[in-house]
Amino acid sequence: MNQQMNQVQEPWIIYDTIRIGKNVPSAYPGMFPSWQFVADSAAIPFFNVRNTSVGEAYTNIESEQKFPWRFDLYSVGIRMTQPIADIARSLVEGANINQVTIGNTIEKIIQDHCWVELKIREDTRLITVPKLIPPGFGSSGYVADNLGTTPVHSITNGVPALGNRFAYDEEVLVIPNNTPVRADLYFSEKAKEILRLQAGVGTLGFTNFGNMEMEASIEMTLMGYRYVQQRGSYYAA
Repeated sequence: MNQQMNQVQEPWIIYDTIRIGKNVPSAYPGMFPSWQFVADSAAIPFFNVRNTSVGEAYTNIESEQKFPWRFDLYSVGIRMTQPIADIARSLVEGANINQVTIGNTIEKIIQDHCWVELKIREDTRLITVPKLIPPGFGSSGYVADNLGTTPVHSITNGVPALGNRFAYDEEVLVIPNNTPVRADLYFSEKAKEILRLQAGVGTLGFTNFGNMEMEASIEMTLMGYRYVQQRGSYYAA
């Protein structure tokens, strides 16, 4: 009697993150002490250079070489975060104008001067700018200031609504198991010029506890379905 593994489809999000900040560990790829170091990179790779050894808060890729299961890709998103990009929030959190300026630069200006390329094996399946593939998720809420009640959301490009993500709809991209996948983020010379002018990610001051070093990040996500063995289940062929 042959016993075969019963493959089942389950929703899955693949995420991969680079970190920018004074105290980020430098032993792993994709960790930068400042935006200037990001600007000096020829490209920022995703999905093929990091694995969970960097911490599962930053990626859930177990093998940086290829995905170990078939993956049906439905949507793509990129999230650029920089603390204190919202002026209403900055009034509450005590940020200075320099932090607000840097945050707005990363959130609203840089994404006009860079682009993303997604490759499956050596086949380029997407070339676009970050503002056209927003992440579609993040926290949101309201804050009260002297101008009234203002809606705010986590500091990122795009409003946190999943419907805003770039989707393949019915034309999903089927990625067979053990297939190399990579995405690269490229900055134009204008973007590099802007990034090199940034003073750094900065600190957030607390009245009674001193300053905390902040971090920025760029995270790419692939949403879809992976095909895995049904847990604890076999069937007889």
